Amino acid sequence: MNIFEGLFCGDPSAITPGLEEIVPQFPPQVRRAMRSGALEVPRDKEAAYREAFPAMMRLLKALHDAGVIIIPGTDALAGYTLHYELKLYVRAGIPAGEVLGMATLTPALVMGVNKDRGIIAAGKLADMILVDGDPTKDIRDIDKISTVIKSGKVYDPPAIEKALGITPRTNSQRAVSQR
Repeated sequence: MNIFEGLFCGDPSAITPGLEEIVPQFPPQVRRAMRSGALEVPRDKEAAYREAFPAMMRLLKALHDAGVIIIPGTDALAGYTLHYELKLYVRAGIPAGEVLGMATLTPALVMGVNKDRGIIAAGKLADMILVDGDPTKDIRDIDKISTVIKSGKVYDPPAIEKALGITPRTNSQRAVSQR
């Protein structure tokens, strides 16, 4: 969904939707590649383009309501746009708790690895993020990552960003991005 929002946002020079808060923190050579890639809107097609993404959001909700298995994902910037994708699903009208299940248990079920993965429980393999908040109540809390645990190793997100040349966000920037 976030890829399509970028395509239909109408401004090829705009930052990819969902990355507006973090892209200014990226190194200059990365910032240049973070444009939306929006399609040029043909004359007399402005209304159709404006309605394209809202129509896709309604379709996403209809598919969910019809019981179609949906696994959130994106081909965009790993580590940032998947969270925005989840926010779009909630914006489409899917409850946050269900969206989180779509991103965790559903892929494990579809791939047939749910005996080992997909939930946090004794005896399960758990790659997870710890957040400061409750994303089942406010999906924006998914951005408040305090710790990442992957293959039994604990990672510090600000340290990872620093190693990648991403300027650390201040607490006030993090608070703004949560609104």
